[in-house]
Amino acid sequence: YIRLLKNVLFYIVVSGVVSYMLVAKSYGHPFLESDNRHYMFYLWKRYLSSFTYRLLLCPVYALFACLTFYRLRLQRGPVWIMIFLVALVVTLVPTPLLEPRYFTPGVVVAMLNMPQLNLSRSIIKLGVLIVVTGMVA
Repeated sequence: YIRLLKNVLFYIVVSGVVSYMLVAKSYGHPFLESDNRHYMFYLWKRYLSSFTYRLLLCPVYALFACLTFYRLRLQRGPVWIMIFLVALVVTLVPTPLLEPRYFTPGVVVAMLNMPQLNLSRSIIKLGVLIVVTGMVA
């Protein structure tokens, strides 16, 4: 019961931090709002520029963040996770644009440091990464 309570409390804290960042620290960069050659322009224009959509996505972001750090905790210690978080912040905070390529190093490092999945899941994950990379390249 205590473990469940700690997990729920952690999720609530992460949701609060994510909500604050999405509402207070998200803005549309002029290049993002004017360059209609990229699909991020359309995502921002139709959905992500609205605070309502951002807040609706908050629980999803928080859930994936919690699941990612839970899986990392199985393989790595708290010092490694803190260094990883600092590296993510240093990589993502200064970037003015919303581009998937900025998230790629963090995703790859996290995936390499998680417990290994079985072969079929690994192949599916690799296929998804290849498709997404092909779409944004």
